Amino acid sequence: MLKLVSATILILFCFQASWSQQWKTDSFDFDGNTRRYKAYHRDSNQKNMRVVLMLHALGGNMNDIDITNWKAIADTANILLVSPEALPYSIALAGNLGPTWNSGIILTGTGLGDISLNPDTDDVSFISALIDTLNVKFSIDLSHVFAGGFSNGGFMTQRL
Repeated sequence: MLKLVSATILILFCFQASWSQQWKTDSFDFDGNTRRYKAYHRDSNQKNMRVVLMLHALGGNMNDIDITNWKAIADTANILLVSPEALPYSIALAGNLGPTWNSGIILTGTGLGDISLNPDTDDVSFISALIDTLNVKFSIDLSHVFAGGFSNGGFMTQRL
């Protein structure tokens, strides 16, 4: 009987530990749009977490972070890992490009002429507002906020 109770407690502990280590999706209104992001941290008792923002590629989304090993790094390095999502962008004659960061780059020499990606979206201010939001919701160290990204997200990282 004691072994059964011990095994049950161990299983419940493991379930609770894995539950606390899940991504939490959230959103807030910014500049007339609902902006989504997801955040991950090892447990709710973490204090003064460093923030790592990972920005997806052109046409990607906030779930693209799942193909990386950042979650394992966050588990051992007191990191709040955050994956925001850009707004969709469409171009006449080319259609919907999917979520696209306004990274400031211009695609030149296309059949449609020069194309600025999502030029009417203020993603720099969105990221700033996101950091403010994270500061309210979590215990973060504002002197240690980092950003990285894939492709269009990498260009956005340069812009930040």
